Amino acid sequence: MRGFARALPVALLLATAAAFSMGCPERPMDSLPPEVPASSGGAPSANDPDGGVANASDDGGASDYEWVVKRPHVTVALAEARGIDKERARRGVEGLADAFEGCLRRRAAERKRDDGAARLIVAIDDQGNVSGVNLRVDGEVSGPVALLCFVANAKAQNYGRPLRGEAGAADEGRAPGLALEALWKSGEAEKFTP
Repeated sequence: MRGFARALPVALLLATAAAFSMGCPERPMDSLPPEVPASSGGAPSANDPDGGVANASDDGGASDYEWVVKRPHVTVALAEARGIDKERARRGVEGLADAFEGCLRRRAAERKRDDGAARLIVAIDDQGNVSGVNLRVDGEVSGPVALLCFVANAKAQNYGRPLRGEAGAADEGRAPGLALEALWKSGEAEKFTP
């Protein structure tokens, strides 16, 4: 009986671990269900700072992105807008880029130097607000700024009500949302005027 009492906790532990490992994906989901197709360009990274944004045209568009917004210290690219009005998505990305730039300027005024890149998947609810996000950052130093300046400001935007039964509406069963990429590089703090 004592052997059984000792073996039971070990068996329960192993069974629980096996159940959890079968139910969890090997890596976290990096897209809205079902998957958001990746943009044809590469994501910005520390090794490739342009990340496909270098071929953006003068009108704010890019061959690899639906919309690209450049500010002095941040570039925000809309890789895909699914199930929402493209013009509303663009205005949301413009607002996000302005807020991100302001965040970087405030950090520079505190003499904090921030360089990085990230990709953000944003799920949109029926009112056009952010209902969920999935963030992937390039390098560990990008994480805090990505949360503070990218995610927080993306959540503050309203991207308009999802399209229903209209051209551009998300396919049945596919959640409306955005795929965004950002690349930021701060200048010297003295160059900023708060």
